[in-house]
Amino acid sequence: MRLSLAEMDHEYELKEAKKQGQDQALVQLAAGLINQGQSADQVQDFLTSVMMVSPAQAREYYQQALRG
Repeated sequence: MRLSLAEMDHEYELKEAKKQGQDQALVQLAAGLINQGQSADQVQDFLTSVMMVSPAQAREYYQQALRG
């Protein structure tokens, strides 16, 4: 079964919304760890090892959390 262009657009929008929600959650998680007194390295290590994000993404989430 083929999807119409409108259905494909809708699926894309859903995927993007899910990704944005996940990004926001990871920034909030990083902010929580910062508030608990974790160092930058500890926060980024947690994000990469436990949350399975790339080191570059972990740095970005950390920076976003600092900007609040």
